[in-house]
Amino acid sequence: MMKNLFFSFIVLFLTACGVNQQIKLEEKEISDKIEFSENRSGTVQFLFPQITDLPEDSPLNNINSVIVEQLKGTEKKPLETIQKEFIKEYKEFIDEFPSSPQSWEIKKDIKTVMKTDNLLSLTLTDFSYTGGAHPNTFVTHLCFDLKTGKRISLEDLITKEKMNELNILAEKKFRSDNNFNETSNYQEEGYFVENGKLKVNDNFLITNDGLTFLFNSYEIAPYSTGRTKIHLKLSELKGLLKNNYFFNN
Repeated sequence: MMKNLFFSFIVLFLTACGVNQQIKLEEKEISDKIEFSENRSGTVQFLFPQITDLPEDSPLNNINSVIVEQLKGTEKKPLETIQKEFIKEYKEFIDEFPSSPQSWEIKKDIKTVMKTDNLLSLTLTDFSYTGGAHPNTFVTHLCFDLKTGKRISLEDLITKEKMNELNILAEKKFRSDNNFNETSNYQEEGYFVENGKLKVNDNFLITNDGLTFLFNSYEIAPYSTGRTKIHLKLSELKGLLKNNYFFNN
């Protein structure tokens, strides 16, 4: 068994809390692995950024907390405990089924996608395999306001009155991207969309030219279809956004 705690430092110059200050992101890796043979092992790995050297009362501490909570998922334990329990469970599985060729793996990787004075956009890729027909990978986008430290919700960007227009725009883009005409039936095309009307979700990424909505496997389509993306350009969102605050580089 080997354990690895890796630290690398990335210094980012951003504006936070209303004043210019230097923000340091520390890229962390917490991993563990147990091997029983060349092709049979249990691996758990967490890769994620944390903002360091923050005062206790800094609102940006919330970003660090949200990141860790996302990695925990439904677990309410420290990452190190989750790591140890996963390796322990895999060892118990091999002890019970010594002839099994099965390997287990969990990898959760959060990467920085975009950084501006006001915005930090991150993407979590959550891969897991503990047996079954295939592994599972889920992607979650996390966008933060670097003035307040709060995670940005869709309601922060779009007024409630404009939400229906956003859904209409997204559905039109979805049909265009998939070469569906206006009368195409989603069910016949292999998608399961409630009431035949596509609606955006809260899994979105703010980019320098718009918004990208992501639907993971099983959300509106089977595993074989993969993830579904809908990208709406800033020019297409004109009149829907409250303002361009998070889109100004």
